[in-house]
Amino acid sequence: MRRPPRKKNAPIITRRLLARVLFSASIIVLGTLFVYMTGIRDDAMSRREQTMTFTCFVFLDLVSAIQNRGLGCAIFQNRMLITTVSISFLTQLALVYVSFMQKIFQTEGLSMHDLGIILGLAVCSMGLHEGRRWYERRIDAEETYTAVMEELA
Repeated sequence: MRRPPRKKNAPIITRRLLARVLFSASIIVLGTLFVYMTGIRDDAMSRREQTMTFTCFVFLDLVSAIQNRGLGCAIFQNRMLITTVSISFLTQLALVYVSFMQKIFQTEGLSMHDLGIILGLAVCSMGLHEGRRWYERRIDAEETYTAVMEELA
């Protein structure tokens, strides 16, 4: 609300937005594929492998949701987002570790090692997204500086 409105003829889907979507999707797909490929032990897919792949996908998606907030928005500034992501995280853990939910969703409890691999990937994803956010803030600052200098000239 602090920014001026965009111009009428400005595109809704900008190149930067499209790049951000492709970046996030790539991290989710590559991370999930990595867990799937490293977790598969034979030709058949076990419940453990399905659970690891599913949990990785969910956790990387949650990281993406947190990291695709506004560039000027601090991580804990949006309480609704943090609440929603926290509930989703706890629900995913319940799907994996609560007995009756395991039966319904056909999941299997993961070992601490398996969960550590998935959380490690989520942390790496967070770092990659933070790098992207830093780059976008730098580009925004350069564009603002250029616009101000053009007005002064």
